[in-house]
Amino acid sequence: VVLHIDIDGFYVGVERADQPHLQNLPVAVMQSNAGGFVALSEEAKAAGLRKGDGVGDRGRAAIAHLREMGSISLAEANAKCPGLIVLPMRVERYRQAGAAVLEVLNAWGAPVEKTSYDVVRNAVHVGDAEGFFAQHSQGLPMSARIWQGCEEDVSPDLEAGVRLAEEMRRAIRCKLGLTASVGVARSKIAARMMSPLAKPDGILLVTDTEADAFMLSRPIRSLPGFQQQRGKEVCTKLARLLSSRGAAINLASDVASHADDHVASHLEAPSVDVLTVGDAAQLSAAVLVRCVGE
Repeated sequence: VVLHIDIDGFYVGVERADQPHLQNLPVAVMQSNAGGFVALSEEAKAAGLRKGDGVGDRGRAAIAHLREMGSISLAEANAKCPGLIVLPMRVERYRQAGAAVLEVLNAWGAPVEKTSYDVVRNAVHVGDAEGFFAQHSQGLPMSARIWQGCEEDVSPDLEAGVRLAEEMRRAIRCKLGLTASVGVARSKIAARMMSPLAKPDGILLVTDTEADAFMLSRPIRSLPGFQQQRGKEVCTKLARLLSSRGAAINLASDVASHADDHVASHLEAPSVDVLTVGDAAQLSAAVLVRCVGE
């Protein structure tokens, strides 16, 4: 059982843990290299601010992504979000906080794999599920949700993994003042894809019977390694191939609900942002290897 643990809004969370008066206020953490905001509180996001906003002229001129997204200046960001509190990055403090998270998780003795300051992955072998149940009340915690399934479909070791995730989240909150969201699954990739959907401050589980359907429903550009320019290029190629072959493009349900009307006309203008793993699966393995490898 794999637990993918993602600290919610890590940079902002650390700043708020150190400065509790920042709770519920719009907060942005600013890069020191004119690259704009690297982290935003939910309040700042609600005002329409994005990562990359707050950039200076030098950063916008040097970074193509910031020009493409139409990033706004710090003055414009302040006008858009009155009361915005802008803080500088404190890299050494974030390293310390990341190490503290690892120290908390290591207390359980399960192998911990660090992937960044704010993301860790536990490969938990819950072999003695009955022994674990004997020490804990049965049933999933209130913070846990199941992806398109019901509690009766959850195997004993996955259920034990969810309860362990809740204990870990509670320890992180009590000892460090940070909240965490956790994806629980049988594989690393599925758990990793689950954790963003568990946000904020929750647990999301995929059962063994729904794991394949979950992965097939994921937008390709949400996969690790496909979120930036490479993903856009690969999905553009895939969209053209699917359209030329008359393949039906299936929209992920959580993406389709936000798609513009013109996206529905896939053969005319397929959108790279809504292509799913299931769409790509319509092509042969050889075609996919050529497309991804080019």
